[in-house]
Amino acid sequence: MTAHRCDCKQLEKQLDAFHRGELSDDQTEALRQHLAECRHCACIERHEQAFLERLRAMGKTGCCPEALKARVIQQCAEEAREH
Repeated sequence: MTAHRCDCKQLEKQLDAFHRGELSDDQTEALRQHLAECRHCACIERHEQAFLERLRAMGKTGCCPEALKARVIQQCAEEAREH
């Protein structure tokens, strides 16, 4: 399997799908290679990963009101359908 090259713009567009495990093996490998080579994108990815981990932890402790959580999930789903 030959991974295709990835650039900063492509990483930005695919980072959410990367974190959700929704990319093909080739796309995942291209993003991983880019992250290994680009300190700027690697920094962005680390911050986003930390943010997602914090959100997951908050969800487990119940810090977020259910109504707010439902609105955020709904808005994310609507945005995903638009793209």
